[in-house]
Amino acid sequence: MKITREQPDSAPGPEESFTGEVWFDPIASPPEPARARVLSVHFTPGARTAWHKHPFGQIIYVTEGEGRVRCKGGPVERLRAGDVVYFEPDEDHWHGAAPKRFMTHIAIQEADEDGVPRLLGRARLRRGLPDGAGRGLRPSVSRSRSSGSRSSRRRRPRPPHSSCRRS
Repeated sequence: MKITREQPDSAPGPEESFTGEVWFDPIASPPEPARARVLSVHFTPGARTAWHKHPFGQIIYVTEGEGRVRCKGGPVERLRAGDVVYFEPDEDHWHGAAPKRFMTHIAIQEADEDGVPRLLGRARLRRGLPDGAGRGLRPSVSRSRSSGSRSSRRRRPRPPHSSCRRS
């Protein structure tokens, strides 16, 4: 067992991977043979990722703010705190903050055999990410309801999962 009490400093996202300002806080990047990568990603209003994909898929969990997400061929979807998005392996997508709101999400993905957690466009991105972490529409979106501190404002019901893949 290993308990990590000190984390590296926050790091800015590489300019070639984002529009706007984005910051990373690595959470976990265990040594081999583990391939999981977990980080908290902070987007300033209007900032988003470039189009990219993950060889083993990606999960993002929105922890605060409001965001947008899209996969190739699908509409832009709104994200809010508590939403969970699953991107299929090699599903081309982007995600980021709403135009006038900050957004933070936890990103979870696996690196491939070369230690690469994501593909940017057609090129592999190997540098610029802390500890090899990546980031990773209508991918699968599920909404969880938190108890307590949220406002009691009613939301329009939505299906727990949707997909942009067309048959």
